[in-house]
Amino acid sequence: MGCAEWLLTIQRPDGAYMSGFADNENPSIFNTAQILLGLLRTYRETGDERYANAAKKAADWLLSELQNSGWKNYAYVSGFVPSYYTRVIWPTAAILKKFNLPGLKDLDDVLTHFCGMVNPDFAVVNWGFYPDRSAFLHTIAYTARGFLESGLILDRQDAVLHAQNIALRLAKEKSKHGKTAGSYDISWQGDYSYRCVTGILQCAVLCFRLAEVGNRQRFYPLALDFLAEAATIIPHRDPLTPAYALPGSVPLWGKYMRMKYPNWAAKFWLDAALYILQKR
Repeated sequence: MGCAEWLLTIQRPDGAYMSGFADNENPSIFNTAQILLGLLRTYRETGDERYANAAKKAADWLLSELQNSGWKNYAYVSGFVPSYYTRVIWPTAAILKKFNLPGLKDLDDVLTHFCGMVNPDFAVVNWGFYPDRSAFLHTIAYTARGFLESGLILDRQDAVLHAQNIALRLAKEKSKHGKTAGSYDISWQGDYSYRCVTGILQCAVLCFRLAEVGNRQRFYPLALDFLAEAATIIPHRDPLTPAYALPGSVPLWGKYMRMKYPNWAAKFWLDAALYILQKR
């Protein structure tokens, strides 16, 4: 609850949330959307209208910034609309549907745009941080999860199918090479010199979720396989940190979050672990 209360105190007057640190003046499309998930969950748990109001305000700001093919302002790279913004559609659509607000048709149109970015081999154009570059497994998993959840909310089976196919292709590449690459290019050529811990855990969560809403026999074993890969490479106690933390890459000097311990890596580790605990 302390984190949720803090989020109420740092929301901008226009409804947006900041990029990076709380005192940053620049709003962030992606950060605002992810915070919506927390606000919605807290509202469901507490019934406190303050969280509902903050979520509605943030969703309204996101809709106000929406253009034909997505959100071009307040991006990680100025003017670049990455395909992992499927994960912006998901939280925004969840708020609109929960509170019966207008705007779902606009989000559906943006989802159509991103579905058009999927290649026949299930790689997705612009699914990384930068245009025309390889994508970290982290943003690939973001893209797929966004397709899944947006598709479920907006009743778009094509988007759900894209999520399934991306997950299956990642599992195929993992089986072929004996491990998951830290990044992949648009031709599925992977960089196996390091592994993206966050992305592997996200792949586990994605497959757990696909098993939950669809074909359990097919996706639950894949989820366990991704989780096992993460468990084998995550150090029990990292020598560079006084407390338990997960590195961005293994080895630590890998290309994703080099020499850093992102808190979202631990977050996705807990998400994956909860799926196991729920089945006991």
